[in-house]
Amino acid sequence: MSAPLDNNTPTAAPASLRRQFGLREAITITVGAVIGVGLFTTGGNIVGLMGPSVIVATLVAMLVSIYPALLYAEMGAALPYAGGTYQYAGLGLGRPLGMLAGWNFIISLVAVTGGEALAFAYYFKTVFLAMGVTLPIPDVALACIALLIFIVTNVSGVKTTGRLQNGFMFFFWGVALIWFFTMIPNVNLPVFVTAPGFLGSMDSFGFIAAVAMIWWCFAGFETCCGMGEEIRFPSINIPRALKLSPFIIFAVNGAFQWFLVGITPVDAIPTLADASAPTPRP
Repeated sequence: MSAPLDNNTPTAAPASLRRQFGLREAITITVGAVIGVGLFTTGGNIVGLMGPSVIVATLVAMLVSIYPALLYAEMGAALPYAGGTYQYAGLGLGRPLGMLAGWNFIISLVAVTGGEALAFAYYFKTVFLAMGVTLPIPDVALACIALLIFIVTNVSGVKTTGRLQNGFMFFFWGVALIWFFTMIPNVNLPVFVTAPGFLGSMDSFGFIAAVAMIWWCFAGFETCCGMGEEIRFPSINIPRALKLSPFIIFAVNGAFQWFLVGITPVDAIPTLADASAPTPRP
């Protein structure tokens, strides 16, 4: 893959990828890879189980993410090569375990990407359905089209991918801000003072389980390490991206959860646990 694991020609100058990503791309690609299906599916369902206390659980999930993020920051700065987890495991534990870590990483990405594509397809059709238009296309087909577009974009070059990711993230944040300002008049602040009665049934194990589910909204915070050979000034930009990403992810998740709790009637909060599209409009 790259130089660190090439023992056949130790004196040869290794081929390397072009460093075209800056700090902005390292952050947007990492955050963009994380904020997705976890926020708009599981994140909302946990609100139905926990009510206002979901924000506390999200804070705990962020604190859990900080330590491994700092570890990845050190490894990414010291070993800025393509592969990330594969390279770290290969160098530290040997090729067999490195290969196992690499395949584990690939399988997890395939699973998460498939889930995010299906979530996108569902919400995409829901938007048209809200306008009275029913798209005659299955969710799986629409998800495959989205995946194909991103595959073509990635093959075309990392520079194009970085620009597209920046555009998607800034568009998402812009739409999110508009949604936040639109929802402000509908927020019921007393909900955050008096917790719903059904929350009393959650014990400490239930809280830990909820934190574990919410942590899925943070999984993937090390994405920029896998692009270590494509990031400019990696010893500076990778640690900065990994130090900022958990807090940005928490801010986005916490904001959506706060508004979701605030605009949902207290007696209707439990229904979010089984909602297929738990980020509604009133």
